[in-house]
Amino acid sequence: DDDDDDDDDDDDDEEEEEEKPAAKPAKADKKRKADEEATPAAKKSKTDDVDVSAAGGSSTVFIKNLPWSATDEDLAAFFESCGEIAEIRIAYDNETGRARGFAHVNFADVTGAAKALKLSGSDLSGREVYIDSARERGQGGAGGGGERTPGTAGRDSDGTTVFVKGFDRYLGGEDEVRAALQEAFAGCGELNQVRLPTDRETGELKGIAFIEFADAEAKAKSLELDGTEAAGGWLKVDGNVGGGGGGGG
Repeated sequence: DDDDDDDDDDDDDEEEEEEKPAAKPAKADKKRKADEEATPAAKKSKTDDVDVSAAGGSSTVFIKNLPWSATDEDLAAFFESCGEIAEIRIAYDNETGRARGFAHVNFADVTGAAKALKLSGSDLSGREVYIDSARERGQGGAGGGGERTPGTAGRDSDGTTVFVKGFDRYLGGEDEVRAALQEAFAGCGELNQVRLPTDRETGELKGIAFIEFADAEAKAKSLELDGTEAAGGWLKVDGNVGGGGGGGG
């Protein structure tokens, strides 16, 4: 009987020894769980860490490829997570009143603009939109809505107008060509108008354009597009408008 008791004691000791190591994985599981819970917090702080330099010191962004039906409210909701918005300016064609498919959004600070740039490539109402930093709105000249009365389009417009050729004049019609040029140059700043001279006899586009900006800074930036591919061709952009080219139609 004593032998049996000894055997029972040995069995109990073995069971206790087997049970003791089982406690270690439990501690490891707790540590792993704590690490997993800490991970999301680290990711969140990374998202909040915005590279302000990406905005180039500007609190304004340019967004293109917008749905034609996009409204100020749609853009406000789209950029809600970026911060306070000071102004939304959707571009409309002065003649037809139709949306041009792009807009400028001015944030209260540069940080908001930098956050907005991260949304480039996102979906807005079924369309992939593209966002880039834009120049701040010009302080002088035609500041209000980028509109001028016909009488002011003479002498002072030469300092804000460029001559453009090299685009595809057969993109589908005058409206399509104008829209393509507006999209190509909209990132330079506020556009007042795009004039497309036509042949008096045939009514066809001559293949040249005069693009008038709201300020000289935007015009200067547009000259950087000289030699670039846009609007179905390779653009030639000349800041010296001179007196030629305007006489058709």
